[in-house]
Amino acid sequence: MRRTDLLSQTSEFGASSFPSFESFHPTLSVDSWGLHGNAGMPSNCSQIYENLNECSGPNVISQRNYPCDSHIRAYFGDVDLFTTGRKSFQKQLLQCMISQMLWMKGEIEQLRSTNSFGSLIWQLNENWPTGGWGLLEYGSRPHEEGQVMGGRWKPLMHLLQRSLFRDVFATCGVAIDGFNYGTRRCFIRNDGVRIVTAKLIIELWEFRGKTHSIFSKEFTLNPNGDTGESNRTICYAFIKEVAVYY
Repeated sequence: MRRTDLLSQTSEFGASSFPSFESFHPTLSVDSWGLHGNAGMPSNCSQIYENLNECSGPNVISQRNYPCDSHIRAYFGDVDLFTTGRKSFQKQLLQCMISQMLWMKGEIEQLRSTNSFGSLIWQLNENWPTGGWGLLEYGSRPHEEGQVMGGRWKPLMHLLQRSLFRDVFATCGVAIDGFNYGTRRCFIRNDGVRIVTAKLIIELWEFRGKTHSIFSKEFTLNPNGDTGESNRTICYAFIKEVAVYY
């Protein structure tokens, strides 16, 4: 990740992931349908650029750039990544893409809550069906098996469109530095050019599907930067009433 001043912009940051099963499987033999390529042993990977991305060993996927083991285990626990077959490979690849989405969600929410005014993600699309930084899967040749023209959207691309890169944006979390360390906070900001009335709704979702309403309040948000203040503090609201968001 490469960053500039948090009060200005962040450049060239991202997280790698493998593509979907639909895009990836036509490039592999059936007996290699698994994150470790049915090798029975982990690849020997070394750190060449930013993470473990130079791999060798009997795993055919070790030649596909960036592995995904650490991403998946960070969000889904100590899962067995040596299983093979259609269902196992589909699950592994989906977990890999969801992990990319969740890590980037946290990064972008942190940046926007600290009034960073630019986020340039690396990168838009993949050059072939591989483990890489792309938001879009490979899609330069639509007649190739498994590919679509322009490339399928990965889950992260859907979340960027739905919330993370919207003009009106809200996020909640726990302060990790400064005077308010450890306090629970919510931020709302309006990066558009018009005054907006927005309603912040905070809910607690259980894994079994039950939803609990925690907080609801309307806010009038001025356009970004209309006060001339360098820190644009008018662009977000600090919600003291919130006690729980997770």
